Amino acid sequence: MYKVNVKRAEFIGSLINRVRDFIDLLEKNDPQYLAVSELVKHYGKELASIILVANALISYQLSSRGEEYWSALSKWFIDRREKIKDINDIMENHVMFLKYTNYNKMGLRHKIKRLQLFYNSSLAKNLVNSPLKYCNQLDKLVYEISKILKTDPTAKTVVFAGKMYYYLCLTCEAEIGGEIPIPVDRRNTFLAISSCIVMGCRNNISTCVKELMTPRNRGIVIEAWKIVSEKANIPLYRLDSFTWLLTGMIRQLKEPIKIYRLICNTYNYCREELLGILKELVHCIAKH
Repeated sequence: MYKVNVKRAEFIGSLINRVRDFIDLLEKNDPQYLAVSELVKHYGKELASIILVANALISYQLSSRGEEYWSALSKWFIDRREKIKDINDIMENHVMFLKYTNYNKMGLRHKIKRLQLFYNSSLAKNLVNSPLKYCNQLDKLVYEISKILKTDPTAKTVVFAGKMYYYLCLTCEAEIGGEIPIPVDRRNTFLAISSCIVMGCRNNISTCVKELMTPRNRGIVIEAWKIVSEKANIPLYRLDSFTWLLTGMIRQLKEPIKIYRLICNTYNYCREELLGILKELVHCIAKH
């Protein structure tokens, strides 16, 4: 039976609080943030707002890493800027992106239906008319999206849409507020187990990740990261940048010292506190 290790979550949060400046650095270098910035630059915040929300809603079962996927989407739309004038043009080109690239082979019909539901909604029209309307109420945006898709507001892609919209607000230097949960994706779930903030994994990590991502169990992951967020004094939509990018490095490099050296060389962030956090984030991997 899975459960939150409250003391451990508070401990991890207290460690992350010491490197809050690193999260600022990660956000501005996140390929997803850079993709949003490019879309805003070429399309303006009005049309960029609906492109990024729509794409977040179909960002699942991809055949590539998320970083590559968002960069490809940004380039696709930028290359076609002169031909795109309104929501219908965007929807048509977004569907073409799904059909003619290799990123969305799985669930293609369902993803196209999701795009159509969103682009034809009153929310999409409202965003074009007032693109920064929800920056100070991210929770309301997530709720509105969940109503359109008739799904739970904690569903991974719905929450992820709120996170990507946050990047739009950050790019436009808008006032930001509203509490939304962390997306319960493979990376954040994996890190919840490897850092020991969620206990009860009796199988290999891959199996436990799948079990925790189900509607029945994802609330456990959400609660664990919420405790970390509160102790770190960092909103969950910002903490996600830290957890998401670091988990990618952990899966690739395994060893904390190798991850630390990569971060030091890539971001010029070489504080010893970070190495200590990395060691704690992989503390429970050996058990599985």
